[in-house]
Amino acid sequence: MRQLVRTLKHKISDTAVDAICVRLMGPRQAPLLLAAIVGLGTILRVFGLGANSFGIDEAWSVAYARLPWGEFLNRVTTYEANMALYFLVLRGWLVLGASEAVLRAFSVVASVATLPVVYRLGTRLFGARTGLIAAFLLAISPFHIFWSQAARGYTLGVLFAALSCWYFLDYLWRPTRRTLFGYAVVSMLMVYTHFFGTLVLAAQWMAALLRPRVVALDRIVAAVAVSVPFLLPLGFFWLTRDVGPILAAAVVFIVVWQSVVIVGGYPHFILPGPLLVGERFATGWAEGTIGPHFATTLLEVLLGLLVGGLAGVVTGILLARSRLAARLLSPYIVGAQATPILALAPLIALWFGTGLASRLLIVALICYFPIAVGTMVGIRSVDPRLVELGRSVRATRWQLLRQVEVPSALPQIMGGLRIGSTLAVVGAIVAEWAGGDQGLGVLVNLARGSMFDIPLMFATLVTIALLGVALYLIVVAIERRLVRTHG
Repeated sequence: MRQLVRTLKHKISDTAVDAICVRLMGPRQAPLLLAAIVGLGTILRVFGLGANSFGIDEAWSVAYARLPWGEFLNRVTTYEANMALYFLVLRGWLVLGASEAVLRAFSVVASVATLPVVYRLGTRLFGARTGLIAAFLLAISPFHIFWSQAARGYTLGVLFAALSCWYFLDYLWRPTRRTLFGYAVVSMLMVYTHFFGTLVLAAQWMAALLRPRVVALDRIVAAVAVSVPFLLPLGFFWLTRDVGPILAAAVVFIVVWQSVVIVGGYPHFILPGPLLVGERFATGWAEGTIGPHFATTLLEVLLGLLVGGLAGVVTGILLARSRLAARLLSPYIVGAQATPILALAPLIALWFGTGLASRLLIVALICYFPIAVGTMVGIRSVDPRLVELGRSVRATRWQLLRQVEVPSALPQIMGGLRIGSTLAVVGAIVAEWAGGDQGLGVLVNLARGSMFDIPLMFATLVTIALLGVALYLIVVAIERRLVRTHG
């Protein structure tokens, strides 16, 4: 039986599913195939559900849900609002029992319920056959099955994310009060299940803004306006913790900026006010002016950060492990870092052309050094007693690196990645200035030059700043997750 389950999880390909759908699927067969897929998904998720004891995160979730109501509500509103909805549902689920299988069964229910939603979503977008293939691939996905057998709220978040996308598309195509209200409610449940649901909302709104000719702007504004009030309690939680001082500083900055424009009497082509910049920011996204350039810069930043990050980590480990390598490579690495990237960018564009490869190289170079140094410092600062303990149990050099040194050096490595993520944005803009036909750096030059649209130039600069802040916050979130897991 175990071998059969593994085969179903890993061996069945989407080509086989496509062939089955072509042969069997008709108007009446689709519900039968969907029922079979749901049954298969249920079997794969129920099999071995209570075989293992609770992990650390699962035990923490159960302990959190068992708190007295007063302490539970106090923690949700003042300390830990993430997954608040899941913890609330888990409190009610505890009446069914407290064993591993029973508490994990709720994740199974949410996971299985996602399958027909994905089918409906795929059918709405591309047809019934695509919907069946999507549901089947999700049913046998090892990753989804793994989290379906954990007492955590991730499968519930995926369910609400799929429902949110369904209601969002339904409202854009058939705008009614029912679909708008359904979208707002489901989106609220998604965000209160996990904070990352806000990224799903942002992706939905961004995708709609990038297609202004397909989606009416008033529908997007209505969807946003109806969803935001449901998120106010979550926003209050953020405000009472860390975001309040940041927003207060932003308000002060905007007020001072607008006051300088009014008192100084500056025309908009010298110093536009924040209100005009905000209006141009919205119209630039709605008209599709900023979107394509943003997508190009984002691709350069992510790929360049990936290449530079991997090279930096490998180099940092080499420098920390080998004194000879440190003596040979350190002067050249420091010299390359000391050379301004503005001076290197034209040479790189001359040698490698003005395509994507040269821009990736520039981004990788600028974020390479802080990641390499952070990794080297982190590996060298590992407690020697931990290394000796690993050697005493005959751990190999690879095992020491993977299980002792890298986990201990994660704070320093992620610190270097924080700096590298912001420098990657700078590198992408410099690379586009050195040679490029699309990107936010190119748009800045166009808005300043041929278009002479200074508010658009400021709106582009705001987009660049928001991109850097978003990448930094994502790295911080990943760092907290990894450090808490391996710390």
